[in-house]
Amino acid sequence: MREALGALVHLGLLEARVGDGTYVRSSSELSAVLQRRAAAARREEVLGLRAILEEHASSLAAAHRSEADLASLESLLVEPVLAVSVLGLGGGVCLVLALGFQSQRAADHGQAAALAGMAQSIGYLVAAAGPLLLGVLHDATGGWVLPLALLGAISLVMAVVGYGAGRERHVAAEDFQAQSSRSSTAATCR
Repeated sequence: MREALGALVHLGLLEARVGDGTYVRSSSELSAVLQRRAAAARREEVLGLRAILEEHASSLAAAHRSEADLASLESLLVEPVLAVSVLGLGGGVCLVLALGFQSQRAADHGQAAALAGMAQSIGYLVAAAGPLLLGVLHDATGGWVLPLALLGAISLVMAVVGYGAGRERHVAAEDFQAQSSRSSTAATCR
């Protein structure tokens, strides 16, 4: 009996724990051999096996697909592509408008530089944090409904702010000088 158990342990079908007993480790000799081989395999070997298995699985799935399966896959592509297209076009337009407003709303080159510095520093901070925060929100909710709704709400806020920025006005020189003197005073007090 001890020799039979020892042979089964050697094959990887059983696991002997000293002082605790013998436990079934694998339900078949093939899976035990595969587990040992996988544990000792190099990364290239594992990737090669995955490529072979995934290619074969994909060809089987394609051969046995139905028209309903194909329609279901196609419907999954429409919504994200449409959403990404609209958001991409909107983002590009917003960048061009934001850069244009900085120069159009300033009375002189100094004001334009100050507006550009303020707007771009805040804009790039939001642009850098936005994808990360949306990804965290996606992971927390398990779907894209809330992240896309948040993007829609942000787009509405941008439309309202853009409407105000699009009015034919310049930043008032008095307001700009008062803001500049406050920031320079705050900088010298540090």
